[in-house]
Amino acid sequence: MPLPEFDASDCQVVVHGWPRGHVDARLLRWLQAVHGVRWDSIAVTCQRGVVPAYNKGVAHALASGKTHLLFADNDLIPVGGTPQRPGTDELMGALPADIACCMYEVSHPAAWIREGSFHTGIWRTTRQALLQIGPPWFLEGFSADGSEQTGCACMHLAEKARGAGLAIMRAGWAEHLARPA
Repeated sequence: MPLPEFDASDCQVVVHGWPRGHVDARLLRWLQAVHGVRWDSIAVTCQRGVVPAYNKGVAHALASGKTHLLFADNDLIPVGGTPQRPGTDELMGALPADIACCMYEVSHPAAWIREGSFHTGIWRTTRQALLQIGPPWFLEGFSADGSEQTGCACMHLAEKARGAGLAIMRAGWAEHLARPA
């Protein structure tokens, strides 16, 4: 079932706040002032390790009973768009997919090359989609002997989603926070 337009009255947001439990004010302003998300619908987690943090975040979102689920890493902020690079607001409209994520600069240059590539900086989905996928939603991929990493934790969710017949798309861009020099 494609993503309907974001409904702030029936949403749960989970921000992954490791290591300090910090959330940038620009992300909060975008959620609250621009999209109407209430304070009590925003949870900030502070769990070490990407895989356990993301899986606990999904479990927390599902426990809320809300239909619309949005996840963000604390080091990403929403941005306005240009004709060449649509802004983060693109993620919030009705979309022809079950799971949608914003693109953002990543350290691996090929991370966005494949059609339908999915990464977890800022993404949204529905309760129904995550229940259909089932746990664990995130796992890192390794070679059979464990000596090489074969994929990020995001790939696991994307593969399970496609295996369940769900569609993934990219919608808009976000940016990393400026890091102190």
